[in-house]
Amino acid sequence: MTAGSSMPQRAEQRSSDSPLIDEPERRQPLGQAQAVRYAPHLGLEELVRRAVQVAPMHRTAPQGPPVAAAAVFRQDAGLYARTWRGVRLGEDEYVISADEKTSIQARCRGHPTLAPGQARAMRVNHTYGRGGALAHLAAYDVHAAKVSGRTEPRTGIDPFMNLVAQVMSTEPSAKRVFWIVDNGSSHRGKKAADRLAAAFPDAVMVHTPVHASGLNQVEIYFAVVQRRVVSPDDFTDLAQVADGLGAFEDRYNATAQPFQWKFTTSDLDDLLARLDRHTTDHHEESSAEPAT
Repeated sequence: MTAGSSMPQRAEQRSSDSPLIDEPERRQPLGQAQAVRYAPHLGLEELVRRAVQVAPMHRTAPQGPPVAAAAVFRQDAGLYARTWRGVRLGEDEYVISADEKTSIQARCRGHPTLAPGQARAMRVNHTYGRGGALAHLAAYDVHAAKVSGRTEPRTGIDPFMNLVAQVMSTEPSAKRVFWIVDNGSSHRGKKAADRLAAAFPDAVMVHTPVHASGLNQVEIYFAVVQRRVVSPDDFTDLAQVADGLGAFEDRYNATAQPFQWKFTTSDLDDLLARLDRHTTDHHEESSAEPAT
């Protein structure tokens, strides 16, 4: 905004019967890219295929990028199935999927957003004032379908460790807590894993393959938050954003069921075998072509 301008004021505030959390049919469906990412089976297979074929995973690994990426995913998929390195997890061991949703903005619209009605789409005013932005950090208990979240002014190592401390204090008697995270700067690499283990000896950090953060189940939760809470991004201030996120978390924890993760380690083995056959056939066809 220019100097001297002020945030547009609403003609009226949200009514009590128009909550931040709307019914599913009132929200637009996922876009094509999101739909592919979160499809139950084929979307996951496509995501894993890209990870093991394209992602530059662990350059120092002697096996090469595809094998290394597949090995990392095998660990993640095993944890989703309550196993770690072939051993079944106990009842006092937990699997947490964690990440940050960055820059959720508070945009105060010049006029109240009108909910969709019969033969009428949702109406959102294009004029708005900026009320700042915050980050939403969430830790999703994979097998209990419970979320523990918090808001922070920004992302970083300290905000992430605040989330870890918040979660770890709720289960002090846990034998082990596995933290599945992507390779974002807040929790990247061995330094992050060592930092977590030093602060909480019963915590184990497990990374998703590089460029495959969509394999982290908390991303599915964030997709739901985007549709149910954030869109169409109509908030008076950051306090209302935080209240909406907290209210949705309470409702989600009261009703949610664990995600049915269908892409298993057996599916990964089948996918790798098909990729290997495809690579072999391609090399044979190339070598059989006559020299020009």
